[in-house]
Amino acid sequence: MAQGEADFGICSIPTHEPDTRFETPFDDPMVLALPAGHALARASRVPWERLDGEAPILPARGTGNSMLIDDAAACAGRALTWTFEAARSARALALVAEGAGIAVLPLSSLRSLGDERVIRRPLAGPAIARPVGLLTRTGQADTAQVAALKAAIRDTAAPARPPGTTLPATGPAWRSATRRGRATAPPRRPPSRG
Repeated sequence: MAQGEADFGICSIPTHEPDTRFETPFDDPMVLALPAGHALARASRVPWERLDGEAPILPARGTGNSMLIDDAAACAGRALTWTFEAARSARALALVAEGAGIAVLPLSSLRSLGDERVIRRPLAGPAIARPVGLLTRTGQADTAQVAALKAAIRDTAAPARPPGTTLPATGPAWRSATRRGRATAPPRRPPSRG
């Protein structure tokens, strides 16, 4: 996209390229995916401290979801001990469905799941969401077709963003808006082997 090979992109974590603009039509809440019958499933919301003693399935290091989870765990004063790392949300969901663990995932990855072996619960203290937005080149004029498609995306996404909530549309400023109270993330610990 930045090299002009596409008119715009849809992504969840903006690049830090100086010639790009990131506009956030909506946020995708991160939720806890649990095997049906898990003890935490009885709670209507799951605070981060309730994850102590659990072995979550975490996104691969360096991904946008991984950064959001690491920051939220740090804000909650928690170090996560992982069981598995999954490169894709679909893989993490498959592991949850088989009872291999729990996972913090974007709500959008569970909406059409239809697998009764997996349930979801909101996280609390802190609740987190990943921004999903349109990435464009700074100063680029949209064609009529591109402008119409972007408008349709904004209109479709509008009900997903609560009234009065906005995130910065450009540059790395979104990080400070989505990570207030940011602390240094505790290291992820591998599972103990003994």
